Amino acid sequence: MDTSTIDVTVGMPKNLKVGLGDTITVPVNVTVLPGARIIAATIDIFFDDNILDVQDITQGIFWSPSNDPVTNWSLTSNVIPHDDADDQITLSLFRPVPAEEGVGDVAQVTFAVNANAPTGPTTLVVQPRREPPVELNWVGDPGTLDIVPSFRTAAPTTGEDTTPDAESTPSYQLIADPHNPGLWLKMNKRTGELSQVSTRTKTLPNGELRYKRIFAS
Repeated sequence: MDTSTIDVTVGMPKNLKVGLGDTITVPVNVTVLPGARIIAATIDIFFDDNILDVQDITQGIFWSPSNDPVTNWSLTSNVIPHDDADDQITLSLFRPVPAEEGVGDVAQVTFAVNANAPTGPTTLVVQPRREPPVELNWVGDPGTLDIVPSFRTAAPTTGEDTTPDAESTPSYQLIADPHNPGLWLKMNKRTGELSQVSTRTKTLPNGELRYKRIFAS
């Protein structure tokens, strides 16, 4: 490819690791070379909907909203399902006055990974459309997600507490925190009280498990 003819590159990162059943936020980045002045952009992103599901789309920092109506970038996003092909995200950005060159993210897309998806790479195909001024050359650079077994650590449902308060709370149950998937709360089996989980590694009947520190909500 003759890169000397490229004015604007739109792409997503490569080889980002994400676990089965987890979510990941991926930036949509642009590189605008000197002399290329942009007032609008339409970007299509195609993804395998058997593996990924779009959870959220937000505007990035580089082409960002502003209280100044002249420099304000507006973003409209749509997710378009396709029965016989990959699903499609369409991002449309506009501002009244042309923007100068630079590099940065124009949007952030949050995907959820199907817990039953196959592991391995999945491609995010990025296809910018040609917008005014029509003489600019837009090029898409695909991203990839590397789907791996979940990063979450399975927790036992019960165990004997070995912390200093074990005498007053001799047993507990670990339950999933509904507000923080993959993290756990410790419930006093006698009172039902929830408490934070220790950050240190405890030795439980089924082996060692490192808990993440969280607080009851």
